[in-house]
Amino acid sequence: MWLTLPFYDFCGFRSVAVNSVYINCSFLHLSCIAPVYQRLQRVLTHTVSDTNPLRHLNVPAGQSLADAVNTHFVSVSNHLPAIDSNPELITDTQLHAEFVIEPYQVAHKLSRLNIYKAPGPVGLHTWLLKECAAYLSEPLAALYNTSLKEGIFPKVWKSAEIIPVPNITPARSIQSDLRPIALLPVGAKVFEGFVREWLLDSLSPTFDAVQFGCLKGRSTAHALTSMLHTWQSSLDNGHSVRLLLVDFSKAFDRVNHNILFQKLLDHNVPQCIL
Repeated sequence: MWLTLPFYDFCGFRSVAVNSVYINCSFLHLSCIAPVYQRLQRVLTHTVSDTNPLRHLNVPAGQSLADAVNTHFVSVSNHLPAIDSNPELITDTQLHAEFVIEPYQVAHKLSRLNIYKAPGPVGLHTWLLKECAAYLSEPLAALYNTSLKEGIFPKVWKSAEIIPVPNITPARSIQSDLRPIALLPVGAKVFEGFVREWLLDSLSPTFDAVQFGCLKGRSTAHALTSMLHTWQSSLDNGHSVRLLLVDFSKAFDRVNHNILFQKLLDHNVPQCIL
C-alpha cells in the first residue's frame, strides 16, 4: 500500500529510514553494509524520470512492445542450424590437472568483481559474492570442476536477461535502432573467465599479428596506429593505398556454432574444456 505524505514529512521519513538502517546494520560489523547503505541512499534520493527511451518505436499492430522486440532479436539467428550434440566429436573427456579450478583461484576472481555490475537474471548481487568470496570459493570451485568433468553447463547459468538499448535518440525502428545487451549470471561469468583464459592460451599462437579486436592489451588505437604506419610507409615508397572496409551486421549473433566447434577441434583445443 502506498502512503501519501506531504513533501516535508516524506523528507523526514526518508532521513530517519536511511539513518536507522545504517545505525542498525553497523552493529553487524560487516564491510558489505557500506554498499547497501549507499545504494539505499541513492534509491531514496533518486528522482524518477518519466522519459521512456523506447516510446517512439514503431510497434506492429496486434503486438506488444516486448513481444515485437523479442521477435526481432530471436529472428537474427533463426536461420542457424541447431547445435550438433554428437558425442562422437569428443574423444577425450578426461579432465587434465591443468584445467582443475582451485578454491583460491575462485576467491581471487570473486574478490575482483565490480560491485556496480548488474546481477543478471539470478538476482545474486556481485557485492555479496565479493564480500563472501572466502566462504563461496570452495563450493563454486566444486561446481565448476564437476561441470568440466561431466561436460554439462548448468541450465540456470545459460539464462540471460536481455535489455534493449537504443543506438540513437530517439529510437524509432526496432530492426535498426536497438541492440541487445545480455545480463548473465555472475557465477557463470566467473566460470567463463577461466575457460576464456585456457582458450586464449591454446589459440594465441594461431592469431594474426595484426589482430587487435577482442584481445587484452590491444585496442582500436593500436589498430589505427598500425594502419596509418602501413599507409604512410607505402606512400613514402611511391606506392598507392587502396582501402576496403567491411562491416558484418550482427556478426556474433550469426556465428554458426557447429563450424566454430569444429574449428576449435581442428586447432587442437583441449576437448575437456569444450
